[in-house]
Amino acid sequence: TTPYFYADGSGTQVVTTVTNPGTGTLTFNDAVLGNVVDNYFYAVRAECTTPSGALSAPSDQVGKFEYELFETTGTDFAWVGLVLDVSPALSDTSILANHIQNNSNGSVTVKTISRWNANSQNFTSYNPLFPFSTFTTNLKNAYRVEVDIPATSAGAVIWAQVGKLPVITEDTYSLYETTGTDYTWVLQPLDLTNVNSAQALSNHIINNSSGPVGVLTIGRWNGSSQNLTSYNPQFGSIGNYTTRFGYPYRIEVNVNIGNMVTWP
Repeated sequence: TTPYFYADGSGTQVVTTVTNPGTGTLTFNDAVLGNVVDNYFYAVRAECTTPSGALSAPSDQVGKFEYELFETTGTDFAWVGLVLDVSPALSDTSILANHIQNNSNGSVTVKTISRWNANSQNFTSYNPLFPFSTFTTNLKNAYRVEVDIPATSAGAVIWAQVGKLPVITEDTYSLYETTGTDYTWVLQPLDLTNVNSAQALSNHIINNSSGPVGVLTIGRWNGSSQNLTSYNPQFGSIGNYTTRFGYPYRIEVNVNIGNMVTWP
């Protein structure tokens, strides 16, 4: 359940040995599909017969990552992230919309996909009814998805991504302070596995940004109730909540020099 785990014998081992190779097609039945509580990651090593017991290097790690998409009696929004290197790439909103509709555990129609523009503090939205509104999407970014789940006024489906874990790079988010609001939607990076609370995420942003910055609030979207829960670091542990790698959070900042810092 931890991305970028060690599969070379120096860390957690998650690979089981195939004791009867060559007897037919071997498949892995992922019984955890449809479970957003845990997301799973895999690597494969081949065991050689000559020399006996020798192991190949681990394959590229692959993963399964899932998000719940909600329809309610009010709005129908969920925040998701592009966290895995899916093939073919989810390179624009029209491809992403089709992938969601074809890789969910129930019938669902995508109504809009939006991205937050932190420097102008507004949304750009794609509507499949207007193909010209499509825009480029990027791995490791957060998007707001609005859906229709047929024949229900309230419910949820689960959308699954399956693909390679992207290479860990110096990814950065630009956190803006403007004359109006000061929000940026980010994905907690997959490799920030040791950050597990809003308080810890706030501290990480303060300690690892390109310049002095204060965190005013960290918000998470609650799809079932269609509202935000916000944590204010000024109140210490009051209102603190669990965060997870690969999930979107709304960061509100106070930039001390200029109007933007990059994180991490």
